[in-house]
Order: sequence, then C-alpha cells, then structure tokens
Amino acid sequence: MVPSTAADAEQADPGLRRLSVVIPNFNDGRFLAQAIDSALALDWPDVEVIVVDDGSTDDSRDLIERYGARASAATSSRIAASWRPATWASR
Repeated sequence: MVPSTAADAEQADPGLRRLSVVIPNFNDGRFLAQAIDSALALDWPDVEVIVVDDGSTDDSRDLIERYGARASAATSSRIAASWRPATWASR
C-alpha cells in the first residue's frame, strides 16, 4: 500500500518521511511555477522538489532559482550538449 498522507506514511513506516517530487522541464517556464507550487502545497511534512531541466532556453532556470532551497534544479548536460534541432529536423 502506498501511503496517501503523512499520517499514513508514519503509521506504515516511521522512517518513511521524505516525499520527492520530480518535475521534468524543457522550456515550460510558463507552467513551472504552478507545478512547483502544487508540489510544495502537498500535505506532507518533508517535501523535496527537484526540477530536471534539460537545457531550457526560456526563463525556467531563473524561475527555479527564485524558489531558493525549496526547489532544486538538476540538469542533464549530456542531453543538453548533444541536442541539435537541425540534426533532428534533417532525419
């Protein structure tokens, strides 16, 4: 059974506390604040928000940084460095 609330989690396993929410992002800055706010509003005592950003060119990075310690960014430099729009278009 997957616990649905912090109380359920505590009852199921006293050591089960942190809830990690992973948000994939690529140039979705216009939706990102709503996604992060939604994750932070969860009824859970310890919520970790991780935004995986694969080289966005919009305002996504700035937006993530505004959340400070409440949300962290992870980037995949391998994907960002190897992605070439012209390559994809020519296939």
